[in-house]
Amino acid sequence: MTRNINQATFIIISGIVALTAILIVSHLTWVFVDVIILSLFFAYILYPLEKTLRKITKIQNRNISAFFTLAIVVLLFVTVFINILRVLFTELSGLDLATIEESINALMEPCYDLIESLIPYFNQEDLGEDLSNLIISVIWFVVDIVTTSLMNFASNIGIITMKCAVMVFLSFYLLADSDKILKSYTALIPANRVEAVNKFLFNLDNIYHSLFHVFLFVCLLGGFIGAIGFFIIGVPYPAMWGSLIAICSLLPIVGPATVYIPIALGYLVTGNWQIAVIIVIYGQVFMDIIPNNIIRPKLMMTSGQIHPIITLLAFSTALFVIGPMGIIIGPAAYGFLLAFYRTFIETESKAQSDLLNKEEPEDEEEPGEIVEKKELLKADDGQDETGNQN
Repeated sequence: MTRNINQATFIIISGIVALTAILIVSHLTWVFVDVIILSLFFAYILYPLEKTLRKITKIQNRNISAFFTLAIVVLLFVTVFINILRVLFTELSGLDLATIEESINALMEPCYDLIESLIPYFNQEDLGEDLSNLIISVIWFVVDIVTTSLMNFASNIGIITMKCAVMVFLSFYLLADSDKILKSYTALIPANRVEAVNKFLFNLDNIYHSLFHVFLFVCLLGGFIGAIGFFIIGVPYPAMWGSLIAICSLLPIVGPATVYIPIALGYLVTGNWQIAVIIVIYGQVFMDIIPNNIIRPKLMMTSGQIHPIITLLAFSTALFVIGPMGIIIGPAAYGFLLAFYRTFIETESKAQSDLLNKEEPEDEEEPGEIVEKKELLKADDGQDETGNQN
């Protein structure tokens, strides 16, 4: 009796200690929950690149291949980011509002005559001044947002750098030990559930491949097409604009139009309306319609068989509820639920098929029994014919 009481007390105390430790660890890591989610995301996204690098270089050590994969991606990201900051600081420091106001007045000059002929007592100077003030106010508003964002980034550079470093290290270990982690997880599964779990992981990988790899590929393709087009048209900083188009394409509601429409307006304000029209048409066709309405749905239906409605909900709903992290959490949650549903349907279909096979009629005769019966019938027929002759 005393032994049972001591054992129960030990279990209760152990449970309390374990629960307390879990709560403390959860509280300590909650600040880095976004870093953990991003690390899981990057490890999954970079796995095909790491696998391809291993095949090309014949590197067998996963640590080395993971290191080179992350080094390439980090170097590319830092280069693009520094280039964007350099261009922003250069353009903001050289912004001349007086020149912009003169360009707006010159652009609106033909419209003033038309309005004056239609509206009596039209005051051209008042309208031009109001319109110029409105456009300049909008420009100042945008400049203020960009300047404030840059200042906030500069003030939090220490925390951002530390989080980025932690994210890189976590992504490295997840990428290098992904196979070991998966084997450790499957080893804990009961033997009668291994097949169902493998089906679930297979469906989950196909769905995540469509939601993440295909989606990211189409975004990068749109940015590349944008950079090439801007280079041909003669837009300054085509690589930077292409990078911004790829980033904005990740946001379903925002899209690449957030980049090429302001560029076109800039050329329109300066009087180059032909280039502005070319940029809008090129952006609509090659950065919006073809990647988003033709390439992306076709690739997603081919690889993961995901309906465009699910894709739109996965990337849009979580973005409004959670914020920027919803771009990752939303597709991950929707994809997990869809994989679970498909695995359940496949498992139930197989169970029903096995049940129907077991319920076949028991009096069904084997081929050998049929042959024996035929021989007996032939023998009986022979005896009957002999009896009739007698």
